[in-house]
Amino acid sequence: MKRVAFLLVGLVATIGMSACSDDDNGQCPSVYCDDSGCHACDPDSCYCWDIVNSPCDQGCTQDEYCTSDGICAQRCEFDGNCDEGERCMPEGYCSPAENPKQDCTSDDDCGAGKICQTDNQGGMQCQPAECQSDDDCQAGYVCAECGRCEPKDNPVCGDTKRYCNTNDECGSGRTCNEAGKCVFTCTTNDMCPYGQICSADSICVDDPNPSHTDACVTSSDCSSQIQCKDMGCMCVNTYCHPLCNNNTDCAAQELCDMGICRPNYRPAN
Repeated sequence: MKRVAFLLVGLVATIGMSACSDDDNGQCPSVYCDDSGCHACDPDSCYCWDIVNSPCDQGCTQDEYCTSDGICAQRCEFDGNCDEGERCMPEGYCSPAENPKQDCTSDDDCGAGKICQTDNQGGMQCQPAECQSDDDCQAGYVCAECGRCEPKDNPVCGDTKRYCNTNDECGSGRTCNEAGKCVFTCTTNDMCPYGQICSADSICVDDPNPSHTDACVTSSDCSSQIQCKDMGCMCVNTYCHPLCNNNTDCAAQELCDMGICRPNYRPAN
């Protein structure tokens, strides 16, 4: 797989690919500096390219850290503070990762054998598939084409297929909407799952104009909210949705969908 390298700080300079020198162990380093400047390397092919970093002797900014290589690097607390292809070092600065994370919004963004899952910081990352065969799934579930364990009676990957056709399939208090998903009926907002409001049609829908007091911009904004204390949260449409492993981790009107607690859209049976 072709790796994409990013800077410790700043922008990628004109990419001049060249073979880089092996380190003392005979392996290609992920980053090194010499008289010509600093370079990032692909450990697989041992090809390197220039990166733009200010030397420490020129002075690092308040948001930068002077590394042992003598270059200024972006300060961080978590991997999420760094650019793609970087990780947060224990010393508190961003450095090229040995195995860069691959951001995603859906399984289509990931290669064969990978799925788009929520990571432990609330971001969406390509990760190994949950299953390769039905034997890898718990009772009542099968391995769907996308590499996820899905209910045996409805092995659907993602949100592309109808889940219901009639209101009866959804059970009491819910109706089947035009998209083929079960949605809750309502007369007031407090009858809806978290992150939804009661529409003029008396059904719960995702909040189209969120303006609530606990609004988040990124998942890191959710750390102080009570529902995020156990497993963390992901910021979706300004709402902090708890992360989960299964449905029991979620509230009564929710299910665990791709590692996030969301309104329950599946049929009752």
